[in-house]
Amino acid sequence: MKTRFTFFILSFLFLTSTVISQVPQAERDALIALYNSTDGPNWTNSNNWNTATTVDIWYGVVVADGHVTKLQFWSNQLSGTIPPELGNLTNLDTLDFWENQLTGSIPPELGNLSNLKQLVLEENQLTGSIPPELGNLSSLTDLNLYENQFTGSIPTELSTITNLKNLYLNRNQLSGAIPPELGNLSELINLGLSKNQLSGAIPPELGNLSELTYLSLGENQLTGSIPQQLGNLSNLFYIDLNDNQLSGIIPSEIGNLLLLEHLWLFGNQFSGVIPAEIGNLTNLKFLFLEGNQLSGTIPPEIGNLENLEYLWLGINQLTGTIPNEIWNLTKLIDLQFFDNQLTGIIPLDILDLNLLKILYISNNQFTGLPDLSSLPELTWFTGIDYNHFTFEDIEPNVGITGIIYTPQYQIPGPDPITLVEGDELNITIPAGGSANLYQWFKDSVAIDGASTDNLVISNVTSADIGSYQLEITSPLVPDLILSSEVIIVDVLVGIKDESLNNAFIIYPIPMSDQLNIETKNLPVGEYTLSIVDLSGRIMMNELPIAIGIKINNSSLDYKVDVNALPAGIYMVIIQNKDNQFIQKVMKE
Repeated sequence: MKTRFTFFILSFLFLTSTVISQVPQAERDALIALYNSTDGPNWTNSNNWNTATTVDIWYGVVVADGHVTKLQFWSNQLSGTIPPELGNLTNLDTLDFWENQLTGSIPPELGNLSNLKQLVLEENQLTGSIPPELGNLSSLTDLNLYENQFTGSIPTELSTITNLKNLYLNRNQLSGAIPPELGNLSELINLGLSKNQLSGAIPPELGNLSELTYLSLGENQLTGSIPQQLGNLSNLFYIDLNDNQLSGIIPSEIGNLLLLEHLWLFGNQFSGVIPAEIGNLTNLKFLFLEGNQLSGTIPPEIGNLENLEYLWLGINQLTGTIPNEIWNLTKLIDLQFFDNQLTGIIPLDILDLNLLKILYISNNQFTGLPDLSSLPELTWFTGIDYNHFTFEDIEPNVGITGIIYTPQYQIPGPDPITLVEGDELNITIPAGGSANLYQWFKDSVAIDGASTDNLVISNVTSADIGSYQLEITSPLVPDLILSSEVIIVDVLVGIKDESLNNAFIIYPIPMSDQLNIETKNLPVGEYTLSIVDLSGRIMMNELPIAIGIKINNSSLDYKVDVNALPAGIYMVIIQNKDNQFIQKVMKE
């Protein structure tokens, strides 16, 4: 009796298990079609597949209530095409083929899976267009087609999947415009469309996606401006619009996105100023505005971004100095201002940025730099080349790992110098540094004995007319040569005939509105009057009678209206073919 009872119990358990584990034949056939279509024998894991066992123990298959409900094959070497028979798995809620080698197109039959909640085909090699039938998946919450080779446009039918929370179409070859109908997906949390070939404007309707936290539109061919409506996305923590062809100003409404941590706008054509409202984004960690046409000064409000780690403002047209508030951002890791027109010094306050790994300030007009060697993390990259730094700035920093400091722009020199024969030429070019070697050049030829930062030539003559330049080297920084700007020196040869010594009286000096020229005992002849600046430029436009005044009487007074002449030093030149009179004058 005991033996018969035991047999009965075992038979009951076996039959119960069989009933629970079996699925309709059409579903089993769909699984076999998948196995055959995707090279099942070579899957990484194909345990129990294509055997007489029940499908619930086949690898990657989940069965519930007698139906296949999940297919999960993460990185399992599936290759080949997705069979249309999968459209028969009408109780499927999850279809996940992440990171395989699937090819071909998505069968439109997948649009029959009315219970499907997750469709993940990320990182395969699928091609063709996205079937509009996917718009029938009314239960879908996650559609992930990331990193395939899909072409064509984004079907507007996707906008009817009202339960959709995550839509990832990044890294494909999709083209055409972003459908404004996507703004109807009121439950959407993540929208990824980056790295496609999408064109046209950003639909302002995306501003209706009140639940959105992630918006990725970068690396497309989008044009137009940023819609102000994006400022309504109060839950957004990430937005990238980088590497498009967007233009216009950065709207001040961007300052409404108080939860934002990532703002990626680099590689566009944005113009205008950086809006001060960005300073409201106190949760921001990444601010990327590089590679635009932004102008004006850096707003000090950026100093409010106490959590900022990455600040990229390079390749713009920014001017002015770096606001002191920037140095309060003690969490900064990467600070980039390169390729702008910024001026001033880098202050000692930069030494408060103890986490800084990258400093990229090349190609600006900076003139002072502290010793950065005490910054413990500054070992990744430091670019300070193409500025006006001197050896005084560079010597203490030459040992920093990854630093690039050569070349530097030329050291500014004086404007062109015009002297009268017999004057003294005296030029000093400050270059800083503790071990500098100097060499002056005239017309690219080294001047013997001119080996300090100061060049003095007494009693200049016409032989001293030319182009002068100073070169500075230092054994402490052997791969850098600093040079001054070329300095043009002109010498006006003075009186040739002593008979003109007392021929003219010029007054008042300094002059204000009028210059008086009185002639006495002037030798007979015809003379011309010119007034030139120190570069030798004749003041044609500034004076009503700039050149060619005829002076042919022996004792007359001339009055020249100099009211329009800018303040400065000038030369009054009176000459004929044989004689020349020159006198310096000053205009207040």
